[in-house]
Amino acid sequence: MSTLAFLSPIASASPQPKPVLACTAAAAAALIVATPAAFAISGGGLDYAGGKFEGASFDGGSYEDKDFSGGSFRGATFRKAVLRNARFFNADLRDADLTLADLTGSTVERAVLKDAVLKDTIFNGAYLSESVLEAKDIRGADFTDALIAPITAAKALCERDDATGVNAVTGVDTRER
Repeated sequence: MSTLAFLSPIASASPQPKPVLACTAAAAAALIVATPAAFAISGGGLDYAGGKFEGASFDGGSYEDKDFSGGSFRGATFRKAVLRNARFFNADLRDADLTLADLTGSTVERAVLKDAVLKDTIFNGAYLSESVLEAKDIRGADFTDALIAPITAAKALCERDDATGVNAVTGVDTRER
């Protein structure tokens, strides 16, 4: 099984994501007041859970322990983002770019990863489901101690043609032979 470990560079400040749609201050205030508690999925805080952040940039930010569950992040970028222990349960990450992101200890269960770029992404001790097989690029990804369910998905992941390279940060080979 491939391994995943990540030692990300220390991120200074968390940049604010840039939502695709802008709205007036009044509309934004109404959204905040009217946000239903249902957006908090399985015990998490609101953070980014249930929100629409399509095309947003989370590049280089620090989002440790944040909840992105059930949110729509289609085409969003998380390049070099620190996402340790983050929750992406049931999140839509289609076409997202997580190049060099640190998802150590994160939960990416039941997330949609179709055509996501996971190049040099660190999943040390992360929990993933078989949707990781739909990622566009896993070159250099580090899956050290990652749990991928079902177990057949882990084997299929290692058999991909792009399961090659060494992680640019951790130096771990994507596919152990």
